[in-house]
Amino acid sequence: MSKSDKATTIIAAVITGACTLIAGFYGGRASIGPENYKHKYEELLSQYQNMLIEKEDLSAKYQLELDDDKLYVQLKTKYDALEKQYQDLKVENENLKNKKTDSPPTTQTPNPASIKLENITNIGAKLHKGDAYKDNYENEYAMCYFLNGRSTFHTLLNMKYSKFKGTAYIGLGEQARWSTKIIIEADGSIIYSSPEITKTSRPIELNINITDCNEFKITLEDSSVLDCPTVYFADCGFYQ
Repeated sequence: MSKSDKATTIIAAVITGACTLIAGFYGGRASIGPENYKHKYEELLSQYQNMLIEKEDLSAKYQLELDDDKLYVQLKTKYDALEKQYQDLKVENENLKNKKTDSPPTTQTPNPASIKLENITNIGAKLHKGDAYKDNYENEYAMCYFLNGRSTFHTLLNMKYSKFKGTAYIGLGEQARWSTKIIIEADGSIIYSSPEITKTSRPIELNINITDCNEFKITLEDSSVLDCPTVYFADCGFYQ
């Protein structure tokens, strides 16, 4: 084997070994904890140092002048980066430990910052889960609910929330001839009355101030006892 062939063989072996080590380290990092992480790093570093010694021994043995020393500089740079990642992880773990130690025990569950219409306790008419996930202008919604006829959604907010938000709309393909209205009350006073809603009405974005409200009601006021459109409510909820 000529010197150039031997040099090629040595360099290829070292490159392959280094790449395997680095790939193995990054591939296994997600599934190991901090202590194993340190052990894995030290193990790889030891193998890397042995590889450098082997390279020097082979170079001396075959008296090769390898111009690929920059490859080993690049390898060392990558292992230096691993060292920094380990140190960063160590600091992060210490910070997490300190944070857990300093955090006072939770004694009371705070009010949620928001709650969806369908998840709040209802003391009025039942909300029905709808299947009209598209409105009459073909906008799509992930989930929707509706009230039957002139029934009333009624709940107690205990002054926890300041906004009622969501979208009210008519389902795709609605054919009702008459109209309806959305009436929203807070503690017995009407705080919102929608325009007349027909089968051609566009979706209505609701953003209503309910500060200091306890009793909250939603009522549909149909213009006729028959053939009025169904109003769907999507992404509706109460917010602080």
